[in-house]
Amino acid sequence: MFTSSVLSFKLQGAKTVGWISEEHPFASVACEGIEPIAGDYGLQFLKGIVVPYSPTEVLPETGEKIKEAVKEMQGFDPDVLFFCGYPAGGFYLMDFLQEINYSPKGICITPFLTDWRKFFFLFTNSF
Repeated sequence: MFTSSVLSFKLQGAKTVGWISEEHPFASVACEGIEPIAGDYGLQFLKGIVVPYSPTEVLPETGEKIKEAVKEMQGFDPDVLFFCGYPAGGFYLMDFLQEINYSPKGICITPFLTDWRKFFFLFTNSF
């Protein structure tokens, strides 16, 4: 799923990647595939973190897990952060990234809604 995204970030100069995934069969499989793809393109995989699945809304305990994952990932400082999940968790994650002013050089998210496009383009920085 992310092969072309990983290659695109590599061609822009990315050297490291990490992911945060919701604990859901599709999301988990999508993100787990990033590590070998990154290796195939010579990128260093830093960390993968699984957070609870948020089907329609983010409950307080799930929100805390997402915040903890983002802060942990920030410590690894990947060039590119991938998020595999569904809209509620994804929007929560993006809002928190803005709140703490954390902006990796690139962010790639699984595209479940048209609204994802505006976040992808808003939060993908140049290398």
